[in-house]
Amino acid sequence: MDRRNARILVADDNKDIHDDIKYILDSSSDEMEDYQETRLLKEELFGKNSAPDKLETIIDIKYRIDDAYQGEEAVKMVKTAKESGDPYSLVFMDVRMPPGIDGIEAIERIWEIDSDVGVVICTAYSDYSWDQIITKLGQNDNLLFLRKPFDNVSLKQVTLTMTTKWSLKIQVNEHIENLEKQVDMRTSELTEMVQKLKAEISLRKEKEKLLVYSAHYDQLTELLNRRSFYSFLYSLPYGESDDTECEKLSLFYIDMDDFKSVNDLFGHDTGDRFLIEVSDRIRRALAGHALKVNDYVSAEGQVEAIYRLGGDEFIAVIQEDDKQ
Repeated sequence: MDRRNARILVADDNKDIHDDIKYILDSSSDEMEDYQETRLLKEELFGKNSAPDKLETIIDIKYRIDDAYQGEEAVKMVKTAKESGDPYSLVFMDVRMPPGIDGIEAIERIWEIDSDVGVVICTAYSDYSWDQIITKLGQNDNLLFLRKPFDNVSLKQVTLTMTTKWSLKIQVNEHIENLEKQVDMRTSELTEMVQKLKAEISLRKEKEKLLVYSAHYDQLTELLNRRSFYSFLYSLPYGESDDTECEKLSLFYIDMDDFKSVNDLFGHDTGDRFLIEVSDRIRRALAGHALKVNDYVSAEGQVEAIYRLGGDEFIAVIQEDDKQ
């Protein structure tokens, strides 16, 4: 909110005080009236394009000033203004406003509603000492005292200082709120990006597993393929070994005679189903006897070493023991 259009509430049971404050703070003061008369006379004598005089540097500060004549009324007006989104920046508060609550209690209630509003206590005498007021209201930089009768310059200075301070505080709060919104928005965006990255990483891992699976497994029978068998052979130690714990392995080579005639007579679809059935029978027959090897897909996964070399050729690796 522009401090040159700040909203002010005057709470005093004396109408003359309201008039005095408005007169002093009104931009149409004697100084401004003299300036306007001088400017109009100058325009008449020298025309509208004449050079401006020094008085044109005066800042035209305007205030929207409302009136309350009782403490309860002031509290209600502050609450209404706050709820409407057009709060007061400053309240001039008298201490004695019989028969209702006094100014100190009114300030307590006002700050419960709007802790940002500045308050200037205006009184010629007070029923409260300084210590009593601080005890009730606490040490607050939104509180000032101004003695009656008012000094014009002091009243203007206090009003300008308090409304400017309020305006800057509101701007800072709005800036912080905007920053928090930006942080929340960026956090939400980053969270969404992280979720997308996790999904992409998961999808990539699945695709990598599929690629690895395709590279090491026969697509028809789902047995290990020729490439996996060669990898297994390359991993075996060559030459004689003195290691008594060295494993003894046997290779079973399985080949179906005249399998080509099955394809020729019944078609390749029937031949494929036949190969699948044969591979399943081999797997069941050697279950628990075939050597366990890494499944290539996961670090700890294992699968039985039964391979389809291609066509109707199969190989199984058997680990021998004393009982076999």
